[in-house]
Amino acid sequence: MNKIKKFERKLLFIEENFVVYSMLFLIIMQILQVFFRYILSNPLAWVNEFSSLLFVWMIMIGSAVGVQWVEHFNVPFIEEKFPTKLQRFNKVFTSLLSILFMVYLLLFGIEFLLSTTGQITANLGIPVEIPYSAIPIGAFLMIVHLLIKITLTYFEAKQAKEN
Repeated sequence: MNKIKKFERKLLFIEENFVVYSMLFLIIMQILQVFFRYILSNPLAWVNEFSSLLFVWMIMIGSAVGVQWVEHFNVPFIEEKFPTKLQRFNKVFTSLLSILFMVYLLLFGIEFLLSTTGQITANLGIPVEIPYSAIPIGAFLMIVHLLIKITLTYFEAKQAKEN
């Protein structure tokens, strides 16, 4: 159980840092864009495209962080009124439903990614697969976090039975 928690902490550290530094970079890029557009009258053509692509990555990785923090699929004020066993069942049930949706999103993301093979972005000239891979990668990370939640819930229940 400790190995699972340690793995989750490392994964969360990477994801949170990615989101924070991406947001910081987006803010800097937008400030530069304003400076170049309004002060120098020479806008940077690639900044808006890059910002949009980075924003998609930020949303998908940030969603995985939200899943780990149990911010998406939870109504705590109702759940807290349930008995402990029903709370555990609810956690597992909602996690399984969420995994089903994330598997669909993962498969859709892969299909979408494969349909864009060979295309490049207009201003940056990078393969479209790079920004669009955020969808399946984000869905996969959410599945990992949900599986970890289910596993930890199982171990907590097992430990509670032993005590």
